[in-house]
Amino acid sequence: MGHGSVLGDRAPGDARRSRAALALPPDAPIVGIVATLRSWKGHRYLLEAVAGMSRRDVFVLIVGDGPQRAALEALAAELGLGERVRFAEGSLSTWASKSASSRWATAAMSSCA
Repeated sequence: MGHGSVLGDRAPGDARRSRAALALPPDAPIVGIVATLRSWKGHRYLLEAVAGMSRRDVFVLIVGDGPQRAALEALAAELGLGERVRFAEGSLSTWASKSASSRWATAAMSSCA
């Protein structure tokens, strides 16, 4: 799947089971991003934006892995988001077919780089 892929043609898995596996509340809004964890992908801006929201029921799901994982985990803790951020290794194709992505409020798609 490439940049800006539409997930609608994929058969989603059971959203409740996927959310439970990630310790996500069944009805909470989720903002997600699927990308390699690299500084130029902008994950930090997503975390900062969610931290600045007045809503405290929004969760962040970051799918991917890479050299910025430890730094992003530290930033999430520093911003007070530790309990509302989930990191999940994998790719978009993996998550499109079986994940909570079918219930994301928003999916922030990063570049292909």
